[in-house]
Amino acid sequence: MRLTVVLTDIPKDCFTGFEGMTNVRLGKQSGKEPVDVKPVKSPNHTIQYDVEVRRNKKTDEPDFFGHEVFGTADRRFLYVQWIGDLPKEQGKMFRRLKVDLGGISTKQASADKPLTVDVKGVDKKGAPACATAVVGEWRTV
Repeated sequence: MRLTVVLTDIPKDCFTGFEGMTNVRLGKQSGKEPVDVKPVKSPNHTIQYDVEVRRNKKTDEPDFFGHEVFGTADRRFLYVQWIGDLPKEQGKMFRRLKVDLGGISTKQASADKPLTVDVKGVDKKGAPACATAVVGEWRTV
């Protein structure tokens, strides 16, 4: 199943609190490594994930698997990594955003059609979003 995360409202120039960071890129986490790392494109940035879906035998809800899926059966999520360059450090992951998969319904998962969700790319202070994202509704593409 293809899942697409669209990070929205990304500033053109720099993020509050990260003025010294250059060459900001976004990637998805697969295993322990960032993959598909691409420069940030303002104001929206799209990241695609390929996941497997099975039925959770205990809850009958959809459960997600694959190298790009993290968490336990009761809370699965995807990671988005923020990567940037500092004068003395190149290619450093400086923030990580968790995108919860709990909002995907059984009907959506069983239809096996690509789904997309919008996630605000900055926090309240204008810094790159991190921790657990406030996720909108997953929708069929």
